[in-house]
Order: sequence, then C-alpha cells, then structure tokens
Amino acid sequence: MPGGARPANCLAKVDIDEHSELALYYKVGAVPSLLVMQNGKVLNRMEGLQTTDAIRDWINQAVKSRKKIRRVEEDDDEDTEYS
Repeated sequence: MPGGARPANCLAKVDIDEHSELALYYKVGAVPSLLVMQNGKVLNRMEGLQTTDAIRDWINQAVKSRKKIRRVEEDDDEDTEYS
C-alpha cells in the first residue's frame, strides 16, 4: 500500500492443512471458520457451515463493532496529553 497505509478491512483465506500451526494457535475447531481480528487478537468468530444471510449479518455486525472499537481508541488518543 502507498505510504505503508493498511486497509481498514482485510479478508484472508488460509489453508489449514498447509498452515496447521496457525489453525492450532487460533484454535480453529471447525471448517469453515471465520475470525474477526484486530492487532492479532480474535474479536469474534463463526464456525461451521452457515447460510449466506447468516454470514452477511455476522460480517455487518463485526464491522459495526470494529468501528465502535476504533472510535473509542480515537477518543482515548484525543484525551492524551503530550509534553
């Protein structure tokens, strides 16, 4: 990305047979698994076969939650005094 900027949202597909250590680290217990992450921490997960509507609703909720987290972090930054 130009200037080292990171995208607001990113989607990644991981082959757990090829990257089994990653699956173990994030405790993937079912396939498929969807994880919402921020700074390497799992904020939410959905496991197993789901309907398209259920996945869409889950993603929309996850994006809304992530925006709330970002707003709180931005508010905290505004309160910080630097000398």
